[in-house]
Amino acid sequence: MSVYLNELFTRHLGRVLAQEPVSDDPEEMNWRLFFAHSQDMQGFAADIFVGGPSERRHPTDSSFRGLRERWGRDSKALITDLGSLWAEVQARKALEQLTLGSRGGSVDQGIAVLRSSGRLGAMVFADTLDSFKTGRGSRKTNKMIRAYVQNSALLLNHGASFRQYLQTFAQGSAFPPQTSAACFEATARDRIERDFYNVGPQLANYLISDWLLGLWKDGCIDWFESYKKDSVHEQAIEHGLLPREAGENFIDFCRTVHIPPEYGAVSGKPCPPRVLNACLWQDGNRSSGIQTKPRPVSPRRQVQQAVARDVNRSTRSCELIEEFRDNDRGYCAWLAAHRDGYVLNVNRRPKADYLKLHRPDCPYIVGPIQRQQRLTQGYIKICSVAEADLVAWCRKRFRVEPQSNCYCLSRIP
Repeated sequence: MSVYLNELFTRHLGRVLAQEPVSDDPEEMNWRLFFAHSQDMQGFAADIFVGGPSERRHPTDSSFRGLRERWGRDSKALITDLGSLWAEVQARKALEQLTLGSRGGSVDQGIAVLRSSGRLGAMVFADTLDSFKTGRGSRKTNKMIRAYVQNSALLLNHGASFRQYLQTFAQGSAFPPQTSAACFEATARDRIERDFYNVGPQLANYLISDWLLGLWKDGCIDWFESYKKDSVHEQAIEHGLLPREAGENFIDFCRTVHIPPEYGAVSGKPCPPRVLNACLWQDGNRSSGIQTKPRPVSPRRQVQQAVARDVNRSTRSCELIEEFRDNDRGYCAWLAAHRDGYVLNVNRRPKADYLKLHRPDCPYIVGPIQRQQRLTQGYIKICSVAEADLVAWCRKRFRVEPQSNCYCLSRIP
């Protein structure tokens, strides 16, 4: 095993194995899989929204109370309230209308549909969403609202239980799966993507991966392949942290990586893709809320850095700004190398009325990467290590300041 993987596992594997697995318990599966993993879009982190002892805290609002805490009852009751709303013709039509093409209504209209239902679960859901201080796109947030309502209605056919829904895929075989999960995984991913509204291939994997991780950790299964693809391991390959074969077939590469000896029953086992990707994500994604301490800088390196800063101050100009147009790979590499930098999101033909400033760990920046969307086509990215450079760029070209009202710029580092 490479030095990097040894260090990576030392930093994160214990935490991943302790926090990520979801137990084979209907209540936990409803909260941590259906509610916390079934939706993931720009400006909306479902695990933070749902909350709970195993989910991330809100990055900028320590007073935020997640859905699970606000509800205070069992998950089946909440699924019942949300799912029954889909059976009401007026509410169903309103949600369908709010999610049609580019003509969808405002977020407030979607929240109003929930509140006007008179159902306690729908109203608590609306209140939680309304207080969730993060960026939201109207149509996308309304699709998320509709997804929870429509998909809850689907689960009502299975006792308001995501576990019971999964059990229908066992087809006479043992459930939970024993030894090998390959056939079950393939069937479950395909059916989830087909049955659930607003759930694509990546979320279909994500909806079962942490439950399978729990079964693997407990020794019920020997291996599983499901994991939520993102650009994290691709960036690790670009920076030489993982070998090229990891990019060619990440799942096969993970079979060659074995868990170190100090991790109990899983020691020596091939490392499932979900485990390695979770370690990589925590190591490279500041929005996880988990970062390693910076390595000590040698005195010689400190002198080199001081000289470089002096040179930068004396030569600072627009040359320090990098533009990424039709270059997603270069843009991702820049983000990975400049986590304390700044990103200006602008139209492909920049205009003064759309010059959005963000930090690299902002959900508006991280979200599209995790969903493997095109990043530098419809909108291009102007990047710099210093906010002042981008302000100067906007002033020089348009005689205006960039729009800098995103919460990621006002957070406490």
